[in-house]
Amino acid sequence: MVIGKDNPVGIDVLVAYLQKGINSKLSWANLIDIYPRCYVVYREDNVTIEHYYANGNYDSVNNAEGNKCFFVLVGNPQKENNQYYSAQLDVYFTLNLKEINPDINYRCDEEVRVDILKVIEAFNVSSNVVNVDEVVIGIDNVYRGVYFNPDDDNQPYHCFKITLNVQYDINGHFCSN
Repeated sequence: MVIGKDNPVGIDVLVAYLQKGINSKLSWANLIDIYPRCYVVYREDNVTIEHYYANGNYDSVNNAEGNKCFFVLVGNPQKENNQYYSAQLDVYFTLNLKEINPDINYRCDEEVRVDILKVIEAFNVSSNVVNVDEVVIGIDNVYRGVYFNPDDDNQPYHCFKITLNVQYDINGHFCSN
């Protein structure tokens, strides 16, 4: 299920297209929640990644509760010209592998990563450009600097992130059709 952002602009337009692409191209997309851009939040000696949903309220997403995908902007976008910016965008996945592939009796982590990479590698919409820089595995690498539960990457759970280098049109508009 895509959890959309109302009236996306800038990089959030690109994120909305990525959400739509993941949702429409993955055969098991109906089993995951696909969040929009989320935020690194500092709270009481903990650093978490959270989804802002309304009225100053956030939900933590860096845990193994439910199958999910979410996006985090890393660093500052760089101006390429008067219309285009580039940035690093990390796409995080936390999945219950037994729910995604219930008929498989082994740890199918590489299979789900390949499924997702195929979708993302094929993605380029209009003037938006998406390039995969790396796939990060190992929960201590995935959530470096952020609170995590080490068990969130033990069978049946698997977490990983894909680091993207993106270029987007700041004048872009999201078309949901």
